[in-house]
Amino acid sequence: MSSEITKQIQEIESSAKKDQKAKLEKYKQLLSSIFSKRKTEDLQTFLAHLADEETPLVISRQLLSEYAENLAKLPEELHKEVAEYSLAKLENRVVAFEEQVSQIRENLANIYERAEEHLKAAAVLKES
Repeated sequence: MSSEITKQIQEIESSAKKDQKAKLEKYKQLLSSIFSKRKTEDLQTFLAHLADEETPLVISRQLLSEYAENLAKLPEELHKEVAEYSLAKLENRVVAFEEQVSQIRENLANIYERAEEHLKAAAVLKES
């Protein structure tokens, strides 16, 4: 886990305890920063926080939608690695994040199809 990202998440949580809108905006800024750096560990740390049951669904769903959308813009190898981690991490909460998980699965399946790994693409889609 990235200690710098964990620290920034803790700062967001403590600074905007009551104001959900301000908290969401700070999270969006952090997410944008994380995607611009393209570091696997940072992306995974942020995703782990979103998947945590302590993170309110109203925030995690919105952020996970942006996360899934931005994931598709990463280079394929990084996208594949982070998407596989994301699906594993979200496995227990798939009901809460059904739409976002489907988007991650579909984009990952597209990567496998382009690499002519059709069985892996089918397996990823079958899980949804």
